[in-house]
Amino acid sequence: MTYKAVAKRVVVGVKAVAFAAALATGSSASWAGQPLKIGYSDWPGWVAWQVAIDKGWFKQAGVDVKFEWFDYSASMEAFAAGKIDAVTMTNGDALVTGAGGARNVMIMLTDYSNGNDMIVGKPGIKSLKDLKGKKVAVENGLVEHLLLLNGLKKAGLKESDVTLVNAKTNEMPQVLASGDVAAVGAWQPVAGQAIKGLPGSRPIYTSADEPGLIYDALAVSPTSLASRKADWQKVVGVWDKVVSYIEDPKTQPDALKIMSARVGIAPEAYAKFLKGTKLLSLKASKEIMVKGEGFKSLYGSSKIADDFNVSNGVYKQAQPIDSYIDPSLTRKLILGIASFLLPLLLWSAVSYLPFLWHPQVLVTQVGDVDYLEPGMRVDRSVFAEEVASMQAAGQTPPVGEPANPVYLPAPHEVARAFYTAFTTEP
Repeated sequence: MTYKAVAKRVVVGVKAVAFAAALATGSSASWAGQPLKIGYSDWPGWVAWQVAIDKGWFKQAGVDVKFEWFDYSASMEAFAAGKIDAVTMTNGDALVTGAGGARNVMIMLTDYSNGNDMIVGKPGIKSLKDLKGKKVAVENGLVEHLLLLNGLKKAGLKESDVTLVNAKTNEMPQVLASGDVAAVGAWQPVAGQAIKGLPGSRPIYTSADEPGLIYDALAVSPTSLASRKADWQKVVGVWDKVVSYIEDPKTQPDALKIMSARVGIAPEAYAKFLKGTKLLSLKASKEIMVKGEGFKSLYGSSKIADDFNVSNGVYKQAQPIDSYIDPSLTRKLILGIASFLLPLLLWSAVSYLPFLWHPQVLVTQVGDVDYLEPGMRVDRSVFAEEVASMQAAGQTPPVGEPANPVYLPAPHEVARAFYTAFTTEP
């Protein structure tokens, strides 16, 4: 199902197609008036876009977008060749693709792997510590290799404490079943196939143990981003609607139906893979797309991936991390939402919290004050004087509740007025 596997085996090919594309066109795949072309592939956080496609949400947002389906590696090669404007890929692979000549900018995050990537131990292997002195199969330079090193470090072990066996990820079920290794690294569904193929085997370390080790992003060519930033802003703006539709229990069954149909499996089977993927709202992405160290920051996670890629010979030169990340589109949308919500929150606070402002009193009982009427609004100072006057005279004082002037009605009063206006005949 998922083929998150470019790294070293593709970087040479990416260099070649990027160079050829530069010679042939020297420009982005699209221009004004043409649809934005986005390559996506089989990973839950990217298949999620299918919901927006089928629901027509891009058209509603006023942006012409064409999503093109690829195997993962092929999607990056198409991007490098200038055939598409953007591609969905991991943050580590964005660096690999850029190092090969196809510069790109991550403008938003879709998710992070939350268990779908894993180290699977054979029967009897219960933890990473049990791997000391044993053979472990991973595909050198790919994300499971990084996952293994991360786990070994946490377990107090070094890479030299195990013997690495290089193997293709899609061959891991056979490698584990052979008995020649103690564990293998793979992502779903290959990892599940490995577990099923050798009864008693189990995950001993997964991406859920290190959230942020593998971020998944939408990466755009700098040329397309510069020339059509307003359109890319609209694309990003659709994402929260997608996340809400998938995570809402009422609409999730329909979302799973759409997503599973895209990859050709049953919805109930696809639901398992969705659980291993943590979808990120734009608000969550904004918090991650802030400079920092470690896996809680996209910058920090990408720096770790860059160090790994260089040390494992995926590419030679460290990449300029900052140039690969543009958080402005995500931030702008969040600020836009905040610019609407903050005044609404302030309006609600002033309307419903009696200790905030409320310079008047709404009379509910007039007492013995002859000029007052129920529903009348009077200044708080005037009302207080009348209460004091009636109490001093031994008469019944008026009763009221804090109120704002009529020119500042509460939100529910405005809503009621609109409803009445549209439902009542003239």
